[in-house]
Amino acid sequence: MRQRPYVRRHFLSLLGSVGLAMIAPPASSARDLGERYVCTNDECTPYYYDPRLGDPDQDVAPGTRFEDLPRDWICPVCGWTQSKFVPESQYQP
Repeated sequence: MRQRPYVRRHFLSLLGSVGLAMIAPPASSARDLGERYVCTNDECTPYYYDPRLGDPDQDVAPGTRFEDLPRDWICPVCGWTQSKFVPESQYQP
C-alpha cells in the first residue's frame, strides 16, 4: 500500500520541533571534550581552562577542547602560553 503524501505531511507537522529534537544527535558530553587544564605558572592563581565553558574573553567558544585552542591563546590571568598548562589529573599544587 502506497502512503499518501498528505498523511506524511500531517504527521511531520505534528512532530514539530519535538520530533526534530528526537532525531538530532546528542550534544557532546564533557567526556568527549577532555578534561580541564590548569596553568602552572608560579605567579598565577591557578586558572582552570574548562572546555565546556571555553574562554569568551578571547573568543574561544564553549565546547573547544584544549588541544584545539588557537596557537596564540594565552592564560587570561598571567599571560603565559599553553606550554604552562597541564591536565587537571596531573596537577600538583
